[in-house]
Parts: sequence; structure tokens; C-alpha cells
Amino acid sequence: MHSRLKFSWAHIIALTGLIAWGFFTFAGVAYLTGGKLYAGYACGGILIVILGLLFLIPQQLKCNYTGLKRSLLMEKILVLAAPAVFLLTMLPAVHFLTVVSSGGEINSRFLQGSEYAKNMFADYYDYSSKRLEAYGQATGEVIEDMPSAATTFGFASFPSLEIQRRNMMETLRLKLLPPTLQDLQKESVKWLEDAYTDVSPWDVFVIGNTDEIISSEMQWGQYLDELSQFRMSNSRPLGRLGYHPEDYGKELFYKAQTEFVAAKEIFTKLNAPSVIAILITILVLAMLSLPYLVQPRNLKDRFHGLLPWGKAGMRYPTGEEEVDHFSQFGGLRGSEKPGKPENSKSSKPDGSPDSKKNDNPFQPF
Repeated sequence: MHSRLKFSWAHIIALTGLIAWGFFTFAGVAYLTGGKLYAGYACGGILIVILGLLFLIPQQLKCNYTGLKRSLLMEKILVLAAPAVFLLTMLPAVHFLTVVSSGGEINSRFLQGSEYAKNMFADYYDYSSKRLEAYGQATGEVIEDMPSAATTFGFASFPSLEIQRRNMMETLRLKLLPPTLQDLQKESVKWLEDAYTDVSPWDVFVIGNTDEIISSEMQWGQYLDELSQFRMSNSRPLGRLGYHPEDYGKELFYKAQTEFVAAKEIFTKLNAPSVIAILITILVLAMLSLPYLVQPRNLKDRFHGLLPWGKAGMRYPTGEEEVDHFSQFGGLRGSEKPGKPENSKSSKPDGSPDSKKNDNPFQPF
């Protein structure tokens, strides 16, 4: 019988804390597993059920009118087990709260990495311009200073050397700067800007977006590197004139990768819990404990608390009989008085104050 157990504001607060903690656990597991949402769903759901039972059952036992000794034992066990299980399973939730508190660093790294990735195209255009300029100077030097030896530098006897030089320059320009490169740059810059505006630790899908950004940025860097590896057929002989083309250095590519990887590690690697994470953990634990703390103990069990015996010499009404816990531990029975036999009759006449039955069930004998 649980006549005093009622749904109250404490249950609403506890339910809010339980749902929030379940979400924190789900997001924390998803981050620690590198974006495996199904693992987060499973852990979050199971933890909600377990913590809900561990924190609510003691409240029911606290107002239980039947099976007093067994209820007290179970209540003591669950009151100790509930916070213990909460603390043992708090790692994913605390990790998520720590990630949230590191939101400023995450946004800073995403911003810096996006800038490096966007400037990577401008850096490649600068690299291509320098290569075209160096190639033009080398071929121009052949035409001006050594026209008779032009064939040794990749020129043909027909058409004119200047026309051949312009054709060589255009070929190199198209290889280094294909028409599709400009379109790729526009799409990439726009995509990076949109991806950066959506970065928030509260969005569990951000870990997947981070992987996509890292993968896309790597593909762009590899594409630019492949373009830079093109060499004209007369590059080797022109080397005697100081023309030594180099591959694209990809300095900004590596810087962007470093920033994005560092941002991802904040999501996936355990770090020391932040102060905010610790405070929220304590708050949620208090919210889950509210239903038990505000639940009044039933009248029969009021003096027991979590102790194995009640207050000595006190009787509690049950409706049918009186319960004397003092006598349960070898003391005097409730109807006995010190110094007199149990069946001794009072010497005072009937109707006297001392001969009347004590109507107060809580008055000690």
C-alpha cells in the first residue's frame, strides 16, 4: 500500500534531469566513438531506464506500509546504489559537457582551419603565376640570346619561335590552371562558410561534418598537388638556364589539416572535466534525488529512518494492534510497568486517573 506516494513537482524536476542526463550520455558516447550515433542511442536509453528505477524505487519503499524490515533493507541498498551507479556511468555525459565548455576553442580552430583551406586556392594561384613567369623568362632568354640553339631547348624550326613560345605558355597555363579550378574554388569556399556557421557542440552531427571537412580538404590538396606536378617537355633542358619548377608546397593545406584534426580531437579524446561539467553533474544528481528527499516517511515507519530499529519504548498504531519495538529487543512489554508483575492489579479504585488507559499511542511507558 502506497497511499502517500503522489506525483509532484519533484518528479517533474527529476524527470527533466533524467532526460537531460540521457541526452548528455548519448552525445558523449557519439563523440567518443567518432560519430557512432547508434551506440549513443543505446547507452543513453539504457541509462535512463536504470537511473529512473534506482532513484524512484527508494521513494516507494520509503512510504511502504507492509514488509517493514525488508523495505528498509532494500531502501538502504538502493539509496547507496543509485548515486554509485550514477557516478560510475557519468563519464560520457561529463565528456560531452566538457566538450560544450570548450566550444570557444572548437570554433576558433574551425575558423582558422577554414581560412587556411580557403586561402589554399589563392596560394596555389600565386604558385602557378610564379611558375608561368619563370617559364616565360627561360623561354624568352632562349629566343633573345640563343635563337640558333633553340632546337636544343624544345623549339622547332617552324613556326616562328615567338609563336611557339606563346603556345608553350598557354599549354602550361591550361595544365596548371584548368577551367574547372575556378568553379571548384567557388564551391569549396561557399561550402566551408556554410559548414563553419553550423559548428556547435550541442549538435551531435558536427562530428560527422568535421570528418567531411577533413576529407574534402584533403581531396582539394591532393588535386592541387597533382596539377602542380605537370612538367613541360622542355623543362629539363631549360634547367641549364636556371629553370627548376617545384611542386606545390601545400603549406596551407597542412595548416588547415592541423586545425581541423585538433578540433576533432576535442570531440573524441577524453580531457579533464571542466568546472561547468562538474557543477552540472552535481545539479543533475540533486534533481534525481528530489523525489526521495521530499517523500515523507509513513507514520508507522517515521522513527526508523534508515536504522534497523526504532525509538525504544514507542508504540505506533496499526489499526489492529499496538507495536512495541522496545520489547522486540528484550525490553519490557508495553503493558508491563517497572517494579510490578504484569498481572498485578492497581490498588487505586476504578475511575481514578491512573487506572485509565493511556490514549496517546506515542506516550512512552
